[in-house]
Amino acid sequence: TAVLEKEAEETRHTPSRFSLKTALTTRVFLLLVLIYFTHQFSVYGLSYFLPGIIGSWGQLTPLQIGLLTAIPWIAAAAGGILLPRFARTEQRSRSMLMAGYLVMATGMAIGAIAGHGVALLGFSLAAFMFFAMQSIIFNWLPSIMSGHMLAGSFGLLNCLGLCGGFLGPFILGAFEDHTGAATSGLWFAVALLIVGALASLLIKSSSSSTPASAKQARGENA
Repeated sequence: TAVLEKEAEETRHTPSRFSLKTALTTRVFLLLVLIYFTHQFSVYGLSYFLPGIIGSWGQLTPLQIGLLTAIPWIAAAAGGILLPRFARTEQRSRSMLMAGYLVMATGMAIGAIAGHGVALLGFSLAAFMFFAMQSIIFNWLPSIMSGHMLAGSFGLLNCLGLCGGFLGPFILGAFEDHTGAATSGLWFAVALLIVGALASLLIKSSSSSTPASAKQARGENA
């Protein structure tokens, strides 16, 4: 069939090994790393500090803190189920990334400045985009790579992006130590999310932003 012939042709043109140089010279890949880094910074930063932020709202029991902390993650699960299905084209994926990151930044900002109930709504709004944006980011790679190159790039993207997950709690903790406010570091996360939104605008068609070696990695004749 035509599908099998296409897959066979892609296999013949796919490099037998993953090329770190190719990945790190592919503009779209580097933008995805930046976008995913800001995402993981915010996700893990909020994960670690949300219970403390909620605990500072008043005399709450550990059970109450746990139940309130779960609300944004219920929203995150709902967003992960409902939103990715709409990212069916490159243009729509780019638009959803930009909008999603701006929504996350807005939600974080609301959580940093609003009262208790409204702050929880803000955190839930931000979390609603967490899993949805992650799936869109990882679904972009198959448009520029395939085979071993794609597999290796998935691992590299995950590795580099997760560095944001390590730095998030550390930097937000440093802000809290310096200011005494658990929410102060959220503004740094807001700034990074805005950077991620701007970076999503720079992702263009893979045919115009991918070096020849990466095009070969997805089966094209460069």
